Amino acid sequence: IRAEDRFYELSEQVSDLGFENPDTLDPIVSDLGLEVTTLSGVTHDGGTGIAANPLIIDAAFSERVLDQRENSDLIELSSDSRIILRVEDYRAAELHPLAEVSDSIAALLKLEAAEQLAAEQGEALLARAQSGESLESLAAESGAEYHAAESYRRTAALPLVLRDALFVAPQPTPEQVTYRGVALDDGSFALFALTDVVPGSTDNLGAPDAIANQSGIGDLSAYVSQLRDDASVVLRPELLQ
Repeated sequence: IRAEDRFYELSEQVSDLGFENPDTLDPIVSDLGLEVTTLSGVTHDGGTGIAANPLIIDAAFSERVLDQRENSDLIELSSDSRIILRVEDYRAAELHPLAEVSDSIAALLKLEAAEQLAAEQGEALLARAQSGESLESLAAESGAEYHAAESYRRTAALPLVLRDALFVAPQPTPEQVTYRGVALDDGSFALFALTDVVPGSTDNLGAPDAIANQSGIGDLSAYVSQLRDDASVVLRPELLQ
């Protein structure tokens, strides 16, 4: 069986088990042998790693997942990545005495100042790169980390904001390289030079039936969930006797 077909088959099984057992992920683990990963410190503003993805944040704080404590629908993060999530614990926002949070406030202000400084220095280096100086020499001068040119797909393991900036940057020409800079979630600032864009190909997609089936499963799950939320139930005791 092709890897793509197996991926879509497994995605469908995860979606089915998550829908049929809305209050637990255990069947997904026991039946499919998949591993559950716990994310902590996720807020409305996001978190680190996968928790920074807006799709994850929206699902985690949806009424169905947060209030009703049910599994989410299968979320498509990329062409080869799917996730289903549920909330294990939730702590509502609360006020703390100033004495308890003063150190955190001071650290936050220092971090914001450092981020502002990094952005200002990054923009200055970006202007120099756009004027013709090489990124390698600028990195050596400023003590920054430098990565040689390489190709990246939309599913590349890059910081999300950097990947988004990379794939919305203007396409370069043989005469003009595209230089851009972006502030990262960790407070650092990244510069990149885009020298070439290779059009995508559909040759490595899964079987059309598998793709259509996976899309249909997501639509059906959302429709049934909506029906369940809108439904009213009338109990007739005489029918239970």
